[in-house]
Amino acid sequence: MRKKIYKNVFAATLLINMLCLNVFPSFAQLKPSQPSEAGMTQAQLAGYSEEEWAKLMDNKLEYDEIYDLVKNFNPDIKRAWGTYSKSVENLDRTLDEISAARKDMSDYLELAKQDGDMELMMLYSAQIKGLDSVKKSMSRSGTNLKKPVSKMNAGIRIATDQVTSAAKNLMISYKSIEEQEKILIEMVRLGESLVKAANLTKAQGMATNVNVAKATTDYLSAKSNLANIQANKEKIRVSLIKLLGWSETAQPEIGPVPEVDKAYIDSINLEEDTKKANSNNTSLVELRNGRKNASSYENELKDASETAMEGTLKNEMNALYNKIKEDRLAYEASASAFEAAQISFNGANKSKQMGLLSEQDYLMQNFSYVRKKSEYESAKLQLLTDVETYKAAIAGNLSLE
Repeated sequence: MRKKIYKNVFAATLLINMLCLNVFPSFAQLKPSQPSEAGMTQAQLAGYSEEEWAKLMDNKLEYDEIYDLVKNFNPDIKRAWGTYSKSVENLDRTLDEISAARKDMSDYLELAKQDGDMELMMLYSAQIKGLDSVKKSMSRSGTNLKKPVSKMNAGIRIATDQVTSAAKNLMISYKSIEEQEKILIEMVRLGESLVKAANLTKAQGMATNVNVAKATTDYLSAKSNLANIQANKEKIRVSLIKLLGWSETAQPEIGPVPEVDKAYIDSINLEEDTKKANSNNTSLVELRNGRKNASSYENELKDASETAMEGTLKNEMNALYNKIKEDRLAYEASASAFEAAQISFNGANKSKQMGLLSEQDYLMQNFSYVRKKSEYESAKLQLLTDVETYKAAIAGNLSLE
């Protein structure tokens, strides 16, 4: 019996050492990890309803799906969350193994007592205390690991938020370019017609070289801008879809971005938002967490750094808020100008139908309408970008370098 007992003592000691080293296996692909999960669908394993999962798995990118797409399909983020989930599962199994090992030690302790073997009694008692200590520590870790938001998963959550923010900005940029492309295509078409009309009216003695030169300059400018935009559009599209787990050859439909949330802008409380940004900022959190094992002199330096960084954060939050206010004014002005241009263009359409407006004047009205629409769309997407950047800063993703 003694040989068997010593073998189990060694196994218990090895188990304790492994637990102290926090040894966990690497991430595996999504599949059942325990008997109770056998037969579960991919949606159930991922924690979604079938409808939610089907929506994520379709070939359409929706703005409000970006966080879930990042978490589940961005290769690096998916791997990190997979490793974290596997750690939780392994911890539960390990706690079961500790309980089983402790029961064995308790049984061996009783046998040693019956044999009157003091040496083994002391050895088993020490093993039981070690297992109890490890189980208590691991139980605390398990409680923290299972919390949706905890220090244990802070790094992964921050990385997920940062990639999500980057993807949102890319999608806004893509839709901005897509909108500009549509408008520029129309402007090139109108510009070409205006050049022809200007040359025709000049030949008729009703226009000058200045009129022709201006029409030609506007046309060539629109054509050049269109070429530049089309060159960048595909690069942004590929960057966006790869960030969300698609291959660069995939052709997902990219849905619309949301309208500007005026109610959110009206409800902004800069002072409270700055406090939240201060508490959440990744650089400040890292600095504060580094105090635990630092010397008093090192902490003095950290105090000075923290004060400086908090000042920078406050200034940056003020700048972001002021930009929202400025760009909102620009957005509202462009919306008013676009509305007026729509009214004028509607009037131009009626006048042309009644024969009261020349082709060239009609084209000029159309050109003005398209330009105002372009300015409105650009202002809208810029304001949306401002709001998303502000939200990201509150979440802790504001660089203080």
